[in-house]
Order: sequence, then structure tokens, then C-alpha cells
Amino acid sequence: MNELVESKASNKPDLPVVWYEFLLNVHLLEEHLSQDKPDPGPIQLIADFLEHAASQINQQQVVTPQTVDAQGSPVPGAAQNNAVGSGVQVERKRSKMLKSLALQTAAYLNWNLNVIQTSLQIHLAHGLLTDFLRHTQAPVNCPIESIDFAGLDDYKAVALFTYHRWCIRSIVMESFPVKPVKPSTLQGVPEIAQVQPAVKESILKTISESIDRSIGVLERVLQVSRDFQLPTPQAVRQLADSAEGVSASTSTGETPTTVFENREELTVPVVELHCQVAYDLGCVYFYQLQLKEAADRFALVSELLPKISSPVYCFIDLAKFSGYCAACQCVRNIPVTVATTQNLHQKIEQSKRNNYEGLIDLLIEDNNKRETPMSFRNSLENEILEDSSKQDLYYQVCTCNAIRLVIDGCPVSPEYKASYNTMVEQHWNFLFQVCWKCGQNATLQEQINIKTYLIDACITHQQAWPLLCASDAKQLFTNDEVTKLEAELVSLDTASSVVIIEEHRREDLAENKAVLIGQLEQELITCNDPWQIQELISELQKLTPGKRYSSICEKWHISKSYRFIIDGMGNSKIQDLVFISLVKAEHCTLIKNYAAAKKLLEKGYETVKDLSFKLAKAFNQEILYVEMLGENIENLGDNKKESYIKRILACLNPSPSDIPPRDDIVEQCIAFLLNTKSWNVLLDLKNRSPYIEFGKLIANACKDLPEIKVSRKPARDVWNAVAAMFVNANLQKRGFISKSSQRDISTTIMPKVQFIHFVEQLKESVCLSMLLSCFVKMWNILHDDIDTNIYSDYPTLWPTTLNNMSAINKEEVSLATSQIINHALSVNASQPSWLKSNADVHYANGQHAAAIRYYLEAAMIVTDFFSHPVPRTVWNDNVYKRMIKCCSFLQCHTQAAILCQFLEQADYTTAFKELQEKSCYDAMDALYEYIWDVTILEFLVYNHNKHGEVDKKQKAIQCIGKPELNTFNPEEIMTEAAQRRKNRFLQTMAKHYLQV
Repeated sequence: MNELVESKASNKPDLPVVWYEFLLNVHLLEEHLSQDKPDPGPIQLIADFLEHAASQINQQQVVTPQTVDAQGSPVPGAAQNNAVGSGVQVERKRSKMLKSLALQTAAYLNWNLNVIQTSLQIHLAHGLLTDFLRHTQAPVNCPIESIDFAGLDDYKAVALFTYHRWCIRSIVMESFPVKPVKPSTLQGVPEIAQVQPAVKESILKTISESIDRSIGVLERVLQVSRDFQLPTPQAVRQLADSAEGVSASTSTGETPTTVFENREELTVPVVELHCQVAYDLGCVYFYQLQLKEAADRFALVSELLPKISSPVYCFIDLAKFSGYCAACQCVRNIPVTVATTQNLHQKIEQSKRNNYEGLIDLLIEDNNKRETPMSFRNSLENEILEDSSKQDLYYQVCTCNAIRLVIDGCPVSPEYKASYNTMVEQHWNFLFQVCWKCGQNATLQEQINIKTYLIDACITHQQAWPLLCASDAKQLFTNDEVTKLEAELVSLDTASSVVIIEEHRREDLAENKAVLIGQLEQELITCNDPWQIQELISELQKLTPGKRYSSICEKWHISKSYRFIIDGMGNSKIQDLVFISLVKAEHCTLIKNYAAAKKLLEKGYETVKDLSFKLAKAFNQEILYVEMLGENIENLGDNKKESYIKRILACLNPSPSDIPPRDDIVEQCIAFLLNTKSWNVLLDLKNRSPYIEFGKLIANACKDLPEIKVSRKPARDVWNAVAAMFVNANLQKRGFISKSSQRDISTTIMPKVQFIHFVEQLKESVCLSMLLSCFVKMWNILHDDIDTNIYSDYPTLWPTTLNNMSAINKEEVSLATSQIINHALSVNASQPSWLKSNADVHYANGQHAAAIRYYLEAAMIVTDFFSHPVPRTVWNDNVYKRMIKCCSFLQCHTQAAILCQFLEQADYTTAFKELQEKSCYDAMDALYEYIWDVTILEFLVYNHNKHGEVDKKQKAIQCIGKPELNTFNPEEIMTEAAQRRKNRFLQTMAKHYLQV
């Protein structure tokens, strides 16, 4: 039975050593770390020791009551008589013992910062090295100039420069992007690990502020010329005991040699120390963009590294060091003596510094390995081109790059192919040599690419074939391929002779009549000058009398009514001149060259005024159309306006025998009358056309605006006309619309596309606001969502219901609304009401960034860049709530929380929720200065204190301590302080979203 128990006990696996066992047995740490793979390892032991030491200190701070007298002053000697005080002494001693064990373990690692820094969390590493400084009593706060490493105790010196090395390495390491580690959710994790992000932020801020001191200390280390002894675990234990005032023998009951007694002291040679410190300084200088200083330090490292065989203290990442050296090569030529393999990119950079020595061999090698991108090789090609003394090298680099493209199966640049014509025998031989060297180690497909390229080059330039046959590149071809290619070259040589004879025959022929006519026709197509057009037509008529040239361009078309009269003139020259003047004027109008269009039309009018009264009047209509398009209505005088009106009336009231004006002309005439607010002139028109009918509806609705803003019959007429345009055609054909609804919805005046084009000709603000208000009202009724309602200038002008709403195409109404808003803003981009409507449309469509941008533009214009308060008519609570939602959606949660103050009643619930969001993409605590609500600031202090965010908490405390935010201040001071912060915050938002 006993044997069975012993057998089970022997088979039971060893359990990991627990941290407190090392407190009970001073030999255990040495025995544990001397194992091959100790569990837990040295780093885990350091973390356990430091975390439990910190927890001991926290418990000590909680359980230590202080005896005070009646006045609240401490009573001397009371702590010694207090039973709890004796317990505190035990806790304090235990924490110091744990810290000593952590230092002994770090000494076992020979103070290797590569291991300590990458494996320990930053607050633990900081605590460890701070304890190291404290145990050695190193001169921490004395001036840098007074630190004499030559005469300083070894342990103090090692502690000092190890700590400052860790400081600058931490700053550099923190600048590299790393994937954030999710916080542990396991039970039993010490509380200090939960506040680690805040502690990390505080530590980094502290060492960042003293980085200049760390650099200064390490620069003095480079001036030392002696070796240093590393503190061993035994030495660390003795230092801890001497700090406690006891010897090692009395604290353990044994002689000091029993702890790590077999471990010898390690000496750090000065070469090794200088190499490691120079590397760390080079990294921090590189981080600070001081490349000259960084290059100097890396050069020193490169010089010292070969002298180090068995490092004790110097552990440098050679690959990273090689990268630093390559980056600093542009500043100083650092000889890289690191035993690492250089890639082709680095070799090419080295060749550039050595006057391009061996560059071609490297490029040929890269053609096979393809390590460098073509963008780099093209930049190398351009760099050599700038040096006129390296023309031969430039050609060779171009050739290597061309063959690289051939191997990759990409086309060679036309510029390089064009150089075949100027290539001499030397150039062809180099090309074939590169092809041979690259083809030897190429794959089968790559060899096919090279051979195809060579065949193409020899076919187009047959003088290259004999040179190819004499080169090594011929070995890439088989005998059959060579024979076939030679036969093809012979046949091509015969064909080329025939082509040359034909070319000479053509050159000998005189320039014939057809060529001259073709040239004149080409000039006629491209010419827009009326006098030159007349000359070209005259010359063409001389060459081919009676021929019409109005059909030489297939895109030349005119109205049938015009063409009928032109065809009846009889004179082909006049016919061509009038026809071409019309089509050229239309083209110039489309490209908005109104001056050229008017000259062409005037030339046409001069030609036909004595031949055709109808056509002359039509030319006057076209001239009026062009003049209206090019006219600036804002600067139009009364006399000129009256002149235009008379001409418009004459155009819109033609006699039965006249050519009726084109639809585009009628459209522009009605738009001109609306843009000049000629309401009565428009209403008195007797002629009937879609544009005139709808123009009358708009004029009748606008003539009393903005004085009358309530619903009237003229507005209902516009409403019904617009609604009729957006009735779903399929539903109307199939009879799904009731008869009563059909009576309410009048017959469509014009198609939707034609209507939108007509609206885009309007520039008068009252007309645009009225039509925009109509569509916005229709949008709001169709969407029936109060949260996405759109603002407009005249919301009460329109009916509150839409008959047969299911027949209206909601998507087309939404699209038309957006088009009208965009057109209105193109006419006047500083109209606040239109900007606000556009912001509402973007908000309704879920485009939050655009919405908040237009909200800010509308308010910025009204307030002169927020120099005074935003009127409630522009931004009411509804707008503020929408802006809050936009900011929240964009994850600008601090901005959203600040906007919660702008409401009539501050929305604390939303503000507190936004301030607790973890992912935030605005300036965060930099925006706290714009908060004037003390309640929100108090919540920030509480929230940051809860999460251990010390810096942000201090920022909130500074803001809440401003005198103008004192709640006992008069109302005027509080209001002024709030308004000042409002204006500054809105200016900041405008800079953020509008880039102003």
C-alpha cells in the first residue's frame, strides 16, 4: 500500500512555484533560475514580484490609521504603540523584499533591456528601474555636468545609464504602431493591470518631458574610457540589505555567499558600452528627425561592432540597424560592417554613392530576381539622365529596364523603341548581351518573351540580325527557329523594296485637286470666324462649282423650318454660308462662346436680310437667344431691360407667316422675364406654349411674395401642375387613379426632364425659393417622417395633403428636389435658407458629414464666421439635435457632447453617453475649454478619475476652475462666458469640417 502511494506521488507532475515561496526560502530563487526552462520564467517572476509589491503598498495605504489629537495633529509615538502599525511595518518589509527579488532576477538577466523592455509592461519596467536607482542611490537629480562616470561607483553608473537607456528606448518604441492589446477579463488579475493604460500615459509623459536629460546623460557615457561591473544578484541583495540597515547574514541567518554564490561578476567592456549607448542615441535622434546626429552615432556603432565577439551588455538588432543605416546613407556614408546580407535595393543605393560602380551587373541580376520595383528603376533612369556626362550609362540602364519589362511580359516604352533608329553596333551588342545573361537563368515563358522581343527588333531593323547571329544571344534560339527567321527576313526584304518604289511614285505625283479640297474642307470644319468661313466656301465653290458643303460633317443639323427656306434659295454659296453660320453658332453656344456665336449669326443675318424676311427674322430670334444667354441680369439697366422685353414680345407673338421660335428660345425668353421679375408682362402673354403656361403659374404665385406667405389659389395651381408631372405614368395608363384625383391633378404641362431643364434656367431668388419650397413640402408629405423633414422658406404656402399620394413617384420627387437645391446653390452659394435645406436633404439621406458641413455654412454666413450668436431662426433645437446625431455617427463624440449644451435645456443624458464612448475621432480633451456647463465638466472629472486618465482629468479640472464659470457669478458674466465659448467652438468646427 505504501509503495502504491509513493508511486502515485512520484508520478504527480511538479506544480509551478508560487511567488510567496521565494520569500520563505532565500535559496529558492537561485535553484529555480538555474533550471533549463524554469516555470515561471524570469520575466514572469519579475512581474509577479512587482505587482504583489504594489498590492502590498496599496493595502498599507488603506489599513494605516493615523492617531491624531483633538486639534487634528498627529500624536508622536502613537504609531509604535498601535497594533496595526506593527502590521504595517511587516507589509512594508514584505514589499521591499519582493522588490529586491525582482531586482535580483533582473540581475540574473544581466540587465538586458531587450528582454525587459519587450516582455514587461511599461509601468512594471519603470518601477523596476526606479527601484534599481533607489537601491544604488544613483545621482538622479544632480546637474548633468556634475555627473562624473569615470569616478562614479560602478553600480550607480550602471543603474543610471540603464535607466536613461530605457527612457529613450521607450519613447522610440512607443512611436511604432502596434496592435492594441485587449484588456483581460479573467478574474484574479491585479487591479494595477486594469489601470495600466492611464499609468502608461502618465509614465510616457514624464519620460518625454525629461528626454533631453536622458540624451545628455548618455552622451556623457560616450566620453567614459573605463569598464564597468554589472551588479550581480548577490550584489543586489547586499544593496537591499544595506538600505534596510542590516547585513546579509543577519537578514537570512546565513553567510552572504550562499545566495548565487557561484555567479561571477560580469564586466562590461567600454567598447561594448559605447556601441550599445551609441545605437540607442542614434535611434532617438532618428526619432527626433535629427538625421545628422543619428548618422554620426550609427557610424560609431558600425565602427565598434566588429570589435565585439561575445557581448555581455550590447545586444543590437542587426536587421533593424541595417535599416537605420540605409535610411541615413543620404546624410552620411556609413560603412555597414554588419554581418547581414544586403538586398539588391541596398546594393544599388551603395553603387549610386560609388559613382554607379557595378550598377549594370546589379540591374541584370535584378531582372531575374525582380526585387526592386519598376518605379525605383525608372527614378534611377531619370536621375542618370540629368547627368550629361553619363549618356552611355543612361542607355545601358534604359536597356536593362526594357529587358525587365520584356521578361515580365509588359510592353517596352515607345521612347526606347524609337531609339532603335539611332543605335550603333555597340548598342546592339550590349542589348543582345543583356538578353543572353537574363535568358540563361530565365524560365521557359520568360525565354519565350525574350526571343519574341528579339525577333520583333530584328524584323523592324534588319541590320540587327547579323549582330544577333554573332552574339551569345543566338544560343537562345534553336536551329529551326533561326532558319525560319532568316526566311522571313528575306521575304520582308523583297516586300520592302516594292513599298519603297510605291512611296517614290507617290512623292513624284503632283498635289492633286482632291487633296486641296480635303484640306479646305478640314479648315472649314474647324473654323469659327465668319469672314474666313466665307472665303473658304468661295475657294471650294471655285474648285467644284455648284456643290453643297453643308453635309461634310455628319454632326451638322438645323431645324427643318430653317432648312426648307435655305434649300429654296438656289445659290449654293449662300446656302452653304447661311447653313454653316447657323450650325457654327449653335456649336459656339453649346461651348458658351457667345461672342463668336453672335458674330456668326450677325453674318448670317446680313446675308439673308435682303433675300428672305422670314429667315432674317429667325436670325434675329437666334441673336436674341444668344444675347440672353450671355447677359448678366444683375447688372442689367432699365433701358436695356425694356429693350429686351420688346424683342421678347416680338419673338413670342409671331405672325402666322413667320417661322415660330424654337422651344429653346421660348424657354429662355420666359426664364428671362421671370429672372427680371417682369410678372405682369408674362401674365399678359396671349400665346400658348408649355413654357408660357408654366411661366404664368410661377409669375402669379411669386408676384405677391414674400409679403404673402399663406396658401392661395395661385400656389395651389403650381402645386397641382408640379404634382401632375410626377404621377407614375404606368398607374395613370392602367386606371389606378380615381376620377376625383384626376380632376384635382391637371393635365401635365410638360415632361419632367423638360421642366427640370427650365428650372435650371431660373436665377431669381424668389422663383427658386418658391419652387424649392413646393418640392420640399411634397418631399415631407411623401416621406411622412418628422425626424427627416426639410426646411424651406414658405412652408405655409402649400396644401398640407397630396391627393392620391400613392400615384406620385417618390424617388423622382426626391431626385428633383436635390437637383433644384444644387441649381439654387450654384446661382447663390451663400443663401442661408438654401444651405439649410441642402443640409436637411443630406441628413435625410444619411450623409452626415455633408449635412453638418452645410449646417455650418448656413450659420457661418449669417454670423460672419460666428462673430456673434447664431439666430434661432437659423439653428433651432431641431438643428442642434441633428448636428449632435451627425457628430455621434461620425464618432466625434466630444463635439456631440459640447453641442448638447446649445439646446434650450441641456441634454445631459446624451452628453454623458457621448463622453463615455471609447472610440473617438475628434480632439477630445483639447475641446474641454469650450464647455461652460459645470455639470458636464464635473462628469468629465468623475469619468476620467474612474478610468485613471490623469492628464484628461487635470484638463477638466483646469476648465472647471476658470473664474468666469463660477456659479455665483452674475447672469451677465455667465452668459458672456457661454457665448464666447460657443463662438470659438463653432469656429473650430468650421475649420474642421470646412477647412477654412
